[in-house]
Formats: sequence, C-alpha cells, structure tokens
Amino acid sequence: YNRSFGYLYSQTDTEAYRSGYLGKVDDTSLLDNYKFYANEIPSRPDGDMIETIHAEWWGQYEKLERHHGYIQWLFPIREQGLNSESQELQLHEAKRICSDPVMHERVLKSYELMLDFYGM
Repeated sequence: YNRSFGYLYSQTDTEAYRSGYLGKVDDTSLLDNYKFYANEIPSRPDGDMIETIHAEWWGQYEKLERHHGYIQWLFPIREQGLNSESQELQLHEAKRICSDPVMHERVLKSYELMLDFYGM
C-alpha cells in the first residue's frame, strides 16, 4: 500500500465532495435512490425495502456488521462507491427525497438506525 497515493486520493476525493462535484451532470433518468426511499425497490445486493430495514434490521448488529451492501442505499452520495449495484445520488433525487415528508423521515430513521448500531 502506497501511503502517499492513499493520501492524494483521499485529498482529491474530499475536494470533489466539498466542491459539490463540479461538472457532474444530473441524470434525470436515474431514479434508484428515489425509488428506494419511496419504498418501491429494495437495496441491492441481497438487501431489503427501506421500511423492512427500519422495522426488522434495528438491533440486528451482526447483520448490519456483516452486510455492507445497504449502506450506500441508506446514505447515497454523488459518486460511485464500493457497491456496484447502488447508484450515484442525482440532484433531482435528493431534492425530491428532501421535499417529501415521508421520505425525509425515512432518511432520519436511517441515521437513527446507524447511530444505534454505533452505540450512540
């Protein structure tokens, strides 16, 4: 492992995040994150619907520790992460999720789920 490469990658990645991913185009045909928070599709791979995750995964620390595919669905970002079956968050999705009271509450519930998992 080259420490300087890791540092440079981290620095570049952080800069992109802080700048709001300048130049990244919003693709209005992509809706997976919106559909997930609307409880229309499950997280992938081997995941579940958001309502089921909130109801049945709470306190299932072994499952939350072992199963890593869900995290990029609960907290999508504007770049591709390690889960190749998750989708980069699109700006139009973020706006729709934030403006819908039910979906907004689901995002908050996701934070509560993870804070519980972290023992906070």
